[in-house]
Amino acid sequence: MLYPGTIFGIAAHVSGETAKAVSTAVLSMPASSFGKWSLVTDFGQVKDLYRTLKRGPYAHLRDNPMMAFWMKWRGWFGALMLTVLGWGVYTFHVKHLVEKGHLPICVESCPQRAIAFGPIDELRARYGANAASTGLPDPALTKPNLVVGLPKV
Repeated sequence: MLYPGTIFGIAAHVSGETAKAVSTAVLSMPASSFGKWSLVTDFGQVKDLYRTLKRGPYAHLRDNPMMAFWMKWRGWFGALMLTVLGWGVYTFHVKHLVEKGHLPICVESCPQRAIAFGPIDELRARYGANAASTGLPDPALTKPNLVVGLPKV
């Protein structure tokens, strides 16, 4: 059974005779209380109606772009905010520990005691003023607060 409102299309590879036979069969069907059968060749008005109503292929036009952006990326935004918050809490905690006299965890946990921490003047007096090392940029350009070397004996 065919229903009014159904759209039939003919593929490009269908012969003209077959297309004519199908069209004749559909158009010869009796009209019902719902409507009648006719040929439609221009769907421009249908597309315009869909666009105006923001339905079908144009349903995305109903969405608020900012809300759609938020709904798509809110999980990543939340993860970023938690990361920034965690970083801030960690930074505050480490600063608090250093102010209380504790050394940073990287210095305390170094088994060979190869890392020293303190005011740069004290470190330079103890280890020298060498800041050059393989893999680091020229210290004359960057002026780092870094001392590379062995303790003076």
